[in-house]
Amino acid sequence: MYRIITDITKSTATFNWGRPKYDGGLDITGYIVEHKREDENSWIKDTTGSALRISEFVISNLQQGEKYNFRVSAMNEMGIGEPAQVAESVEIVERQETPDFELDAELRRTLVVRAGGSIRIFVPIKGRPTPEVTWLKEDISLKGHANIDTTESYTLLVISHCTKHDTGKYNLTLESVAGKKSGYVNVRVLDSPGPPINLRPREITNEGVTLQWEMPLIDGGSKIINYIIEKREATRKSYAAVITNCQKCSVRVPNLAEGSEYFFRVRAENEFGIGEPAETSDAIRVSQAPTAPEKVNIVAITRNSASLIWTKPKHDGGSRITGYVIEAQKKGSENWSHVTTAKTLDYTVKNLNENDEYIFQVMAVNNSGRSDPCQSSPVIIKEQTKGPQFDLRGIYSTRRDGGAFTLTASNTGGFAKHVFNVKVLDRPGPPDGPLLVTCITAENCVLSWLPPSNDGGANIEYYIIEKRETSRLAWTNVASDLQVNQFKVTKLLKGNEYIFRVMAVNKYGIGEPLESEQIIATNPYMPSDPPQNPEVRNITKDSMVIYWEEPVNNGGAEISGYIVERRDKTSLHWIRCNKKVITDLRYKVSGLTPGHEYEFRITAENAAGLSLPSASTPFCKASDPLYKPGPPGNPRVLDTTNSSITVAWNKPVYDGGSDITGYIVETCLPQDDEWTDVTPKDGIVTTLFTITNLKGNQEYKINIFAVNCEGVGEPASVPGLPKTEERQIPPDIELDAELRKVVTIRACGTLRLFVPIKGRPAPEVKWSRENGESIERATIESTSSFTWLLIENVNRFDSGKYVLSVENSSGLKTAFVNVRVLDTPGAPQNIKIDEITKESVSLSWDPPILDGGSTIKNYIVEKRESTRKAYATVNANCHKTRSTVNNLLEGCNYYFRVLAENEYGVGLPIETRESVKVSEKPLPPGKITLQDVTKNSVTLSWEKPEHDGGSRIIAYVVEMQSKGSDTWNQCMIVKVTEAIITGLTQGEEYMFRVSARNEKGTSDPRQIGVPVIVKELVITPAVKLLFSTFSALAGEDLKIEISYVSRPKAAMSWYKDGVPVKQTSRINFEMADTHLYLNIKEVCRGDVGRYTVKLSNTVGETTAEICVVVLDKPGPPAGPVNVAEVTANSITLSWKPPEYDGGCTIKNYIFKSVGLEEGIEYEYRVYAENIVGIGKVSKLSECYVARDPCDPPGTPEVVTVTKKSVFLRWAKPDTQYSTCLSVKEATSNDSGQYRLLLKNIGGEKSVLVTIKVLDRPSPPEGPISVSNLTKEQCLISWKPPKEDVTRNDTNKYRLEFENGVGTPKTVTISVKVLATPSACQKLTVKKVTRGKVTLSWEAPLLDGGAPVANYIIEKRDSTKRSYSSVTTKCSSTTYDIEDLSEKSLYFFRVSAENEHGVGDLCETTEPVRATETPGPVKDILM
Repeated sequence: MYRIITDITKSTATFNWGRPKYDGGLDITGYIVEHKREDENSWIKDTTGSALRISEFVISNLQQGEKYNFRVSAMNEMGIGEPAQVAESVEIVERQETPDFELDAELRRTLVVRAGGSIRIFVPIKGRPTPEVTWLKEDISLKGHANIDTTESYTLLVISHCTKHDTGKYNLTLESVAGKKSGYVNVRVLDSPGPPINLRPREITNEGVTLQWEMPLIDGGSKIINYIIEKREATRKSYAAVITNCQKCSVRVPNLAEGSEYFFRVRAENEFGIGEPAETSDAIRVSQAPTAPEKVNIVAITRNSASLIWTKPKHDGGSRITGYVIEAQKKGSENWSHVTTAKTLDYTVKNLNENDEYIFQVMAVNNSGRSDPCQSSPVIIKEQTKGPQFDLRGIYSTRRDGGAFTLTASNTGGFAKHVFNVKVLDRPGPPDGPLLVTCITAENCVLSWLPPSNDGGANIEYYIIEKRETSRLAWTNVASDLQVNQFKVTKLLKGNEYIFRVMAVNKYGIGEPLESEQIIATNPYMPSDPPQNPEVRNITKDSMVIYWEEPVNNGGAEISGYIVERRDKTSLHWIRCNKKVITDLRYKVSGLTPGHEYEFRITAENAAGLSLPSASTPFCKASDPLYKPGPPGNPRVLDTTNSSITVAWNKPVYDGGSDITGYIVETCLPQDDEWTDVTPKDGIVTTLFTITNLKGNQEYKINIFAVNCEGVGEPASVPGLPKTEERQIPPDIELDAELRKVVTIRACGTLRLFVPIKGRPAPEVKWSRENGESIERATIESTSSFTWLLIENVNRFDSGKYVLSVENSSGLKTAFVNVRVLDTPGAPQNIKIDEITKESVSLSWDPPILDGGSTIKNYIVEKRESTRKAYATVNANCHKTRSTVNNLLEGCNYYFRVLAENEYGVGLPIETRESVKVSEKPLPPGKITLQDVTKNSVTLSWEKPEHDGGSRIIAYVVEMQSKGSDTWNQCMIVKVTEAIITGLTQGEEYMFRVSARNEKGTSDPRQIGVPVIVKELVITPAVKLLFSTFSALAGEDLKIEISYVSRPKAAMSWYKDGVPVKQTSRINFEMADTHLYLNIKEVCRGDVGRYTVKLSNTVGETTAEICVVVLDKPGPPAGPVNVAEVTANSITLSWKPPEYDGGCTIKNYIFKSVGLEEGIEYEYRVYAENIVGIGKVSKLSECYVARDPCDPPGTPEVVTVTKKSVFLRWAKPDTQYSTCLSVKEATSNDSGQYRLLLKNIGGEKSVLVTIKVLDRPSPPEGPISVSNLTKEQCLISWKPPKEDVTRNDTNKYRLEFENGVGTPKTVTISVKVLATPSACQKLTVKKVTRGKVTLSWEAPLLDGGAPVANYIIEKRDSTKRSYSSVTTKCSSTTYDIEDLSEKSLYFFRVSAENEHGVGDLCETTEPVRATETPGPVKDILM
């Protein structure tokens, strides 16, 4: 006996065992199961009561984590046998089991549900721990839309009242810590279809529109059997059905009003009803391309032009003519060249070739396209001569001039007269009126009229009738070639207001019209009253019969039919029940959903339209009387094993009027009458069941019962006696009817191939393509009963044969499925360039290998310039595998590509690998000029060709021909327009010619006008001056180039202002074959002057003179700067112009004189400015004090006043004067006493002023005396200098000893004078920002014998005289001065300080403004 633990949870263990090998000679009556802990000795009995009859038992109430032993003992009538124990102890822990589920046969196929019904998907699940269940519909969660019930053993999804939008794939995912498993169920809801897609007009004419669309994405689970097409005018809101029976995805809607705009919509219909509509997004104007112009005449021809005129087309296609396209074709050419698009009815074509023959054609254009062309007769372009003619076009008569004319003659002898009858041949007059409109309805009326009184001298051949709506200006044709005086006009639009007109036609043309009065297209009757007393009878679960009575008033027209509508109680919409017209007073409504409640209403219809609906009936429930169900259908055995039988059946034909709630399966041994229920307590809901735990090799009887709410129905027995045995089934493939045909699918769709398979054991499945290659993009799922291949987002490359092979130990079976993907075509093949001209390229190609499942309609040819990325279409409707692309830009490089188009769209492109240059061989070169001749060479030059053929000229070919020879020999190939042909024979005569060459070829040659005799030329030197004056900025290089001719070569000499020019490293000159060069590097003021070049040879000599101007800043203004007048707040200056103006006019002078303060002493200097810049400064003026010449007198006082006078008195001005003596660059010699003498008419006065100039000391007073002389030392003494010692005396002094014995000896003595430091060096404004200035400087040259301790920095506003301290403790040579005013100008100065005191000052020479952009830093005045 085998014994195993088959399952463990955290508190239970499932124990399975087999029958004992020896039963003791009696039947086994039961089993006893026991368990114990591993660490205990006593066994605990688990089976209580009667013995266990089955070979499986679940032991419960175990402790998690403990180890247990299990044993089982068999029993017969004699007692309990020996126990059989599980070999190893078992630990009680939760086992992990990978989530799993198995879909029954119905779910593995597509689940089909009627709209309004419920979708129920029941799936048994397994897994430990209990897996998490997720339902998705095409990656969208179903929470809130579906009711989902999930337990440990199953999951149930229910969607009540389903619609077509619930069709799709429902994905089920089980996930736990033990793993994950996914599957899906395909659901098809039988409902009316969704809207068609991609509705668009395919063709538009002047009387109809051809619509095209694609099938709905949702077909409602049933094949589309019909399409309904409706239209409405853009000015209206309601739609009218125009076509109710259309089985294709395209249709032509005829009988539309030309020039009107319409909207269209299409509804799909299947067996379950009419679906939602698809509507055109924009209104469609009913028009077509116009007819061709009537006639093209050539009215004038010159030697390079032709003047065309033409007449308007007879018909504009229902849309205004926007222009006329004119094309020309030269004789011998197959291509038409575009000339222009004209707005008028005439045009003069220019730039034609004289004596060439042309044909011209004109096409009219409107919004719908181009008309057919109207061609002119061939014409030769040349000047026309024409004999004199008379123009009588201004002399004419009208039909009013016809009638009887009387001629009378009289004289003295009597009187005579004669009557002449004159008939003027002309178009007829208007028909005689009035134009009567009778029998008016909403769609038609009758017109009648009388023939015209004046027929124009010819029989009336026919009449033309036209109409127009009063809201429009355009007339539309109603009838032509009408031979009678009465006509019925149809196809009027209800409610529109019309005017009609009639015109008579004879052989001379169309006469004047006769117009009618305005009429409105309306019916003389109205809709009827609604039907009476609707009633519902004969109710079943899916049908009801509706009865009603006729309307009380039929509206003046007979009732043509009735429309029955229903509404579900759960819906807001009324649905039409009858497709055909009902003439009876009753109608059976079928196709109802059982259990739903409905109400009904009826509408009557007559010639005026639909009446109002009747009152609705009460709600009635669709249901039948209830009974127990009949027996299930077709019970059968699907499979058997050694211990199980799988049976299946169909639903009962009769369900008793109630839904089947489940099924019961019973089994019985053939020899017994006791039946055993083998299904769960609540039965099963599927029509498939596997009966397990059966005896091997045993026959059984099987019954199946259906259950509804009324109880268990009649049984259905499985035929025969099924036997439990293993089956061996050869593999088999069951292709349904659709897969045996070609499977057609649209591109971007999903290819699903579901193929049921058979075989025991389960066969191995393999999918492949026809050539054996694997299918990498496919998702393949296979079970023992089916295989599923899915390819998403299919394209044209997925077309072909898919081979399915199934194989097991019983055999091999192969089948294939042909798949056609309806897609745009693949790329055309083998594109190549056939011909290239200067404005066109001819292409050819082969059709694509893959046509996308549809015939190639046309090809699209596109181009793009090599410098651009975007393509432009040049031919969107090419029906051949070749095309010529015209109107290309000559010389440009282009890429071309071709795309094929079928009914599903435009396919992949094929592109030229390399760019194509639009060019041809060039024209001949221009005029050839003889430049030079020597005794053995000729120099030629020529002009470039007028046209390079669209490609760059890469070379010129030069050929020559000796006198007396007919052969042209190539001399050379050059890249420039000049060539020197050498190796010629002196005295010989030659002809020359030149050809241009580009990448397309060599042009025709251009020949020199006269032969050339090779001999030496003699030319007197001559200079060709283009300019006589040359200028350059100072500091730049100047290169002067002068052309000359001379034969033999001349000698050259240069002179400047009559003085020969010598060549240096800065000034040099050179001489080439045709040019002279004078080079001057870094020109300066000294280079200004007149230069003369002299050329001389054996024939003669010549000279040429040029002027060199150096543009530089001007020199300083000539001094002195004189002060002409001084006041307290102004000063008048004068000076002389600079001696050097910089080579250009002085445009300005600059001097600083702003904000004078009375009593302050000033001095001035002046700058000159030209276009180059500001020059050097002038010398300073003398110092002057800003004050008036004298003070003002005192305030006047009135002393005496009389009637004739006033006596005034005032004080004299108290005038004080000052004078200033300036000594520039003073030295110690300037020290001493100075005498100031003041003198005026009142006398004179003098004063002495002592001046001491601080300077270096003079030499010490001699003589130098030497005393106390020894061999090691001596004492030297001298007298001090007359002046004091200063820091400038710090230096090294040399003392030389000489005594006449031996070599003289020198001693160096260092002397340091202790004093204050000298001035700082190079004071610079380093950086200027807003409100801040950064100064930098260098340390003094002389530190006064002690290190510099710090620096003292001061500032001064330019408007003030005194400095203010900034800092006295600066230790570095840079400093930031902050808090400065942006509006003021500042001066700065710095002095160094050591232990002996403060040194000399270093001051900025130019003021600085504390703004973002500082001016240039000027020189520092030391």
